[in-house]
Amino acid sequence: MASRFGTEDPVWRNDYGTNLRDAAAVLTLAVESGTTLIDRETLARVISQPGAHVSTQEAAWSLLAANAMIGAMPSRQIAVNGAELSGPLLATYEGANVQVIENLSDAATDVTLTTFGVPEVAPAAGGDGYAIERLYFTMDGEPRTLGGLKVGERFVTVLRVIPFGDRGRG
Repeated sequence: MASRFGTEDPVWRNDYGTNLRDAAAVLTLAVESGTTLIDRETLARVISQPGAHVSTQEAAWSLLAANAMIGAMPSRQIAVNGAELSGPLLATYEGANVQVIENLSDAATDVTLTTFGVPEVAPAAGGDGYAIERLYFTMDGEPRTLGGLKVGERFVTVLRVIPFGDRGRG
């Protein structure tokens, strides 16, 4: 299995598949079906490797695998700020709040904490293999800016996508 799910160079496949996508799909199906014939730990390691950009297919199947594994997880005794949890926790905290996460059991427990926010300064324009340019026009074809738009006003947006190299177009 290790050689099947090793690294791969970007290639064009008609089904948009990659080894990462396939590993996540097999893990999802194995967990949902309850089979013990598939090495779930190896597949979980394959899809949990930190890496660069993931495709929509890879992200979707990885999310499905994570969801299936959450449902099949044995209950762990975790408390957040002294309140014991009975399952996964999704919470939003504003500002610089401190959250105390406590493992109430003797078993080791992994916790995933995600933070996000809006940057105070917009990041520099960039991309992963492509440059994207946005052009705006009135309905008569005259160039326009986005300043002063009114609700219901119509305009045309042209996206110009320029690849930085051969990306395996079919």
